[in-house]
Amino acid sequence: MIRHLSAILLAAVLCTLTACRKDDLPPTTSASAPAVWLAGTAGAEAAFTLTAPASWTLTTGGDGYEVVPTSGAAGQTHITVRSLTENTAPGLTTLGSIVVHTDPDQTLRLEVLQRPATAPHAFLFVFIGTSLQRFFDWNLKAALASMTPQIPGDGRVAALCYREGVWQIAELDCDPMTGRSAITTLKTFDHPDRSRPEFLTEVLNEMMQLIPASNYGVVFGGHGTGWVPKSSSRSGRSPAPRETTPPDPWPITRYFGEEGSIFDIDQIAASLQATGVRFEYLIFDDCFMSNIETLYSLRESSRYIVASPCEILGEGFPYGYVIPALFAGEDPTPERLQRVCEKFYNYYLSEYNPVYPSGCIALTRCDELEALADVSQQLFATASKTCDPSHLQSYEGMTSHLFYDFRQYAEQVATDAGALDLFRVQFDRTFPPECRLHTPSFYSWHSRPLMLPINYYSGVTCSAPAQLYSTENRQTAWWRKVLGNTAE
Repeated sequence: MIRHLSAILLAAVLCTLTACRKDDLPPTTSASAPAVWLAGTAGAEAAFTLTAPASWTLTTGGDGYEVVPTSGAAGQTHITVRSLTENTAPGLTTLGSIVVHTDPDQTLRLEVLQRPATAPHAFLFVFIGTSLQRFFDWNLKAALASMTPQIPGDGRVAALCYREGVWQIAELDCDPMTGRSAITTLKTFDHPDRSRPEFLTEVLNEMMQLIPASNYGVVFGGHGTGWVPKSSSRSGRSPAPRETTPPDPWPITRYFGEEGSIFDIDQIAASLQATGVRFEYLIFDDCFMSNIETLYSLRESSRYIVASPCEILGEGFPYGYVIPALFAGEDPTPERLQRVCEKFYNYYLSEYNPVYPSGCIALTRCDELEALADVSQQLFATASKTCDPSHLQSYEGMTSHLFYDFRQYAEQVATDAGALDLFRVQFDRTFPPECRLHTPSFYSWHSRPLMLPINYYSGVTCSAPAQLYSTENRQTAWWRKVLGNTAE
């Protein structure tokens, strides 16, 4: 009993002595951020909070920045770091380090880093229209939630969007000093006229001026009808307007257009080229944009295009996956875009509403489109004039089909085996097979509410076999180049 009591007393004494030694330890000096990150421009500022147990002073190493204040008393002090020069290097640069000295004999070191003034890459959202506003809001929220100090890292992300009641250009970013992501308004517009094709040129130029980068990717979020001229629609909005709005649990797609923000594909191509920039890639978060007439018209506007041959559901691309796919690692653009295609496909295959697993996507190498036009011209010069569209895969639920599988159509009408072989080889160069992904079926708002099976898939459509808008189709650049000299 006595021995047990002695053990308890000894343990209590040791515990008390240990607690005393911990209490006697001086509190350490700390900072609210592990390092200081400055924007790439001269005059950029960043701040952190220093917590010190006693008076302190700091010294700086390196150059290109200044720190205020350089000394202080015990407690918390707000310290501001300001860049003196622009970072013209292609990546993050270390300007030096700040060393804080605190009595008794404590030091704290923080590196000072500066991002490049010109980002290696910028991703620009262009949201046109407001009828899909709740989906656009969700898209921005998902993109923002995916951001970390490493994503987008030295890259930048901005958006033209309708937000907080105003049209604006906003930047999405994650502050590496706090780890918090936020949307920052860079410019607002007072009732912009979005009906003019020139608006696309103007707003893209403004975005690129606000967000300098070595190259740009652009995603267009809104409604799409492929190559079909807006003047061809009875409603002025879509190739085949719906008579009624389907009831709620049927998903909304990005097909049904809206007045005030509709452009012909040639107008979009001209607006993009008027910026003077060839974009690294375009992502069409719109329906029916992976068709050969549309892609050929855009061949000089961008190096790569990601688009769907059918309707895209209202949620659009899963940007919580897309942003990391575009900015993580140092892979070349085609590999990044392959990941984007895979993320889109997998999301709609396994994460979206299981009743409507509809996700079809393809990547286009625009530099290969002219060669594809050349071999297609050879193939169609000797092609059969007999085509049975009922045996072709279509990509919408309309009674009179408009979008048919392009490769399957070429295979059905080809009569020259050599020309068909050349076509197939060039087709795969233009549309990499690993990026032509599809769910077993696709959803169309026209089909109400049936899912439509995919029995053949090349990822690209054409409208040559269609009776709908056949006169207008003959005015496209693709028809004039490839089919214009073939006999009727």
